[in-house]
Amino acid sequence: MFECSLTSRQSMYSALTGLLDGNPFTENGQLRVPDSLNDILEVLKEALKLLTAFQVHPDISLQLCAYLFFFINASLFNILMERGSVAGFYQWSRGVQIRANLDLLMDWVQNIGLGDLASEFFQKLSAAVNLLATPKETLLQASWASLRTEFAALKPAQLHHMLREYSAGRPCPSGWSPSAEDGEHAVRTADILESFDNHPPLILPSSTFHLELGKPIVEPALFEQLSYLQDFIGRLPHVKSQTETYAEEQVSKGTSLDSPSVTSPAHQVASPRPSPEADSDLSSPAEPGQAQGSHGDLTSCEAVLAQKLKSLQLQNTLPGAAHTSYHKSLALDPSCLLTPPNTPQGMELAELEADLREGIRQLKKGN
Repeated sequence: MFECSLTSRQSMYSALTGLLDGNPFTENGQLRVPDSLNDILEVLKEALKLLTAFQVHPDISLQLCAYLFFFINASLFNILMERGSVAGFYQWSRGVQIRANLDLLMDWVQNIGLGDLASEFFQKLSAAVNLLATPKETLLQASWASLRTEFAALKPAQLHHMLREYSAGRPCPSGWSPSAEDGEHAVRTADILESFDNHPPLILPSSTFHLELGKPIVEPALFEQLSYLQDFIGRLPHVKSQTETYAEEQVSKGTSLDSPSVTSPAHQVASPRPSPEADSDLSSPAEPGQAQGSHGDLTSCEAVLAQKLKSLQLQNTLPGAAHTSYHKSLALDPSCLLTPPNTPQGMELAELEADLREGIRQLKKGN
């Protein structure tokens, strides 16, 4: 939607001046659509064509049209205010010409069912054009109060600017002087041009979608697109991720990732606590690829268990009664026991070894 809005706005801006300059009257005085106005209509037609072709939600389509009408109104009004500074631009004949072009545009919009929406956003431009199209004699006899009432869509600064430039080079009628109430606002030049900041908001719809997720899908066009997408994805080359490659390498080696290694008795004594990697290996569940490698190679598992048993035996034979509790804490460490840490402290090594062997047999049966 935003890309369509941006493209339409860029195409529209270059064609907008045609509404101010195009002559809608033939030599016989008949009304026709000038080429300059037809360029604006072509942009609007193309925008509607895109919205229909891509099945944009009706609420979103309506909001896009509202934004285009807002853009047309603000852009044309600002161009009209800026051109008014040129002597002789504001005159009755030009006002009639612009009024006719605007009526042709409104007729086309009315035929597509958006007349009320366009009238809401064209109020400012329509009021300025109506002021220019007012006969000069009528305008010279009007007072500021009556003009403010008739052209209420214009701000005091905008009305004052148009009246001042309308009689450029000549003194303004006394009745055109701003009232005391509007005097301060009438000379505020910052209020002459329209701002583009107060554009209509975008409100995302919550119902009446083309695709209802809670209902059966019966549109064959959707299935065709999904089938095409599935075939396209199937033809893409499969590139293994770094994690998959690393897991396959570990499985081929017959060991789990980050498996601990026992180096020497001195290393066991020097390290009061095993490394965090060793704790995480035996306390957290292995990845699917790692578990498959561990179950597929029970010999490597037995080797690790044998190393743990040797470590326990070495710790149990270390001399010194003063550090008995320290050795027991090492023996009861989950990374060394491979059993829950609440195992009774009086368990003999033979019983521990028997339990470990029984666990291996159960593991073999399970596979």
